[in-house]
Amino acid sequence: MVLQLLLLACGPGSDGQEVGTTPTDLPSLRVEGGYGGGAVAVDGWLHVWADVDPQAAVVTGWTGDIELLERPGEWNGRASPPTVPAVVRPVIAEVDAPVIARTYAIATGDRRVLIAAADDPVGVVLFFHGAAYAVDELNDNAARTIVMSLHRAGYTVIALPSVAEAASGTGGWSAGEPSSNEDLQTVRDLLVALEADGTAPAGLPRFAWGMSSGGNFAHLAGAELPTAGVAAWCAAGAASVLARTTTPTAWYLAEHDSVMTTATEDATRYRDALVDRGVATDLWVHPTTPLYDQRFERVAGVDPVESARIANGLRDAGFVDSDDRFVVTGARVTASLGEVDGTADLDPSTRTAVAAEIEIMAADHELYDDAAARMVAFLDTVRTSEQRRAGQPVTP
Repeated sequence: MVLQLLLLACGPGSDGQEVGTTPTDLPSLRVEGGYGGGAVAVDGWLHVWADVDPQAAVVTGWTGDIELLERPGEWNGRASPPTVPAVVRPVIAEVDAPVIARTYAIATGDRRVLIAAADDPVGVVLFFHGAAYAVDELNDNAARTIVMSLHRAGYTVIALPSVAEAASGTGGWSAGEPSSNEDLQTVRDLLVALEADGTAPAGLPRFAWGMSSGGNFAHLAGAELPTAGVAAWCAAGAASVLARTTTPTAWYLAEHDSVMTTATEDATRYRDALVDRGVATDLWVHPTTPLYDQRFERVAGVDPVESARIANGLRDAGFVDSDDRFVVTGARVTASLGEVDGTADLDPSTRTAVAAEIEIMAADHELYDDAAARMVAFLDTVRTSEQRRAGQPVTP
């Protein structure tokens, strides 16, 4: 007798209702409290996602048949097809990590920073925004998830503005020589002020985290400032900087980056050189992930009907194949996003957030939260290694 099971094309939602079911005779992976799974693998893999609010909660792991999951610490990832019916469930923790704005007066003028302070911090993470953004990028979905993950681990997060942002509202970071780099001097001045008021206490390890232009600057900050470690998204860094740095460095790159097209090749070369010099490193290249109907519910103001309509619009436009895998760059999609069914009436901020989700799925040039747990683990490893080396008590 053939055992009839259900293929969950989108998996059950948080209310437990199955979405888009199709009968099959293959063992199925069921996702409770999320989406994906199923039975029919694509290139040998299934995919699972947690139904989690990226502005209020994080995934701390999964339960059930977690041996099937490639990366059980993240909110989404690939899964091996099961040999018998299986189930996985995300473990979700709400996080209270309010972000406050504060203005500091330094020699070159007032500077607005955003702060998500930990009660008893084990370290301080400095965030450097992308060139198209300001410090408010810290509140976008991907950055917010990373902030909450860092907050749970005891880190205070501080978003600092570039000189260009202070002048124009947005803008990237200087790649100039350290001796005359205005951004580097501004960060030094802000750190003095942040240390003076107790926001970034002296003696705590400081880490540099950045995206794109801010990621390249994070590499520079890692080489020039008293910095315990660097985490750079979509940014390999400058060869001259990576040749002299002794700071533990992590790269989180995008497989189909249409802006920094050689980032993976460059970062791999830099990583190998740092390893040869005995410097701790991490490198992760984010692959494309499938489109699914509920993806845009992550965007504030987009309801399930609108999310599914946008997803179907992307399918109708030919941007994904029959397995919902993107067949063009994220930049190609977002360039014509307003023509996609379901997007024409979106307000600019919502359309920007939808575009970010598309570029993340297409593994293009965008800050992503698919490696949030990995970044925290890297920072924790660096921090505890430094504490042991200095003969200090290791904080959990």
